[in-house]
Amino acid sequence: MTAFFPDLTAQSVVINEIMSTNVSVISDEDGEFPDWIELYNPDNSAVNLAGYSISDDCDNLQKWVLPEVVLEPHSYLLVFASGKDRYEYISHWQAEITVGDVWKYRIGDSEPPVDWNLLTFNDANWLEGPTGIGYGDNDDATVISATNSVYIRKTFYIADFSAVLAALLHVDYDDAFIAYLNGTEIARVNISGDRPPYNQPADTYTE
Repeated sequence: MTAFFPDLTAQSVVINEIMSTNVSVISDEDGEFPDWIELYNPDNSAVNLAGYSISDDCDNLQKWVLPEVVLEPHSYLLVFASGKDRYEYISHWQAEITVGDVWKYRIGDSEPPVDWNLLTFNDANWLEGPTGIGYGDNDDATVISATNSVYIRKTFYIADFSAVLAALLHVDYDDAFIAYLNGTEIARVNISGDRPPYNQPADTYTE
């Protein structure tokens, strides 16, 4: 791995650490595990990384040129060697929903109201409990009776949408799930059909 840094006139950035075989240490925003390079600014002044480059090819030192990112004094920057060629820089991640948060939920013993996944739906009569919610694994904070499905809802608020560059959804599940955001489906795994009925099983077994 080669890093090419132009003349910085008394400024310096160093490669602090390299992970050349990342199997499970740190994942990227897609939940994948590419190799990564950690940069560090040891100086007392900020450094603009625009024009810096990283390469694994000695004949092409500017294989990937960093976008305009300001590395603050004594700060670190993790760069994934993913080959995805992404230039958006997110300086701060904030978890709006975390494990153990209290959710509203409904056991899937009948069809739910058609608008159950909309922001305007009144879930005051639903049960509530911390996640995970489930049965049979001895790892759930809220244990429910055996069922084919459970419907869960969580309300959160974003004060300034313009400040959000990306959102990441991470779900621990078995055997399937469909996720909605304000009524719009945003992700699904291992279950087919448009709005599957409450008693439809998963397509396959997944732990």
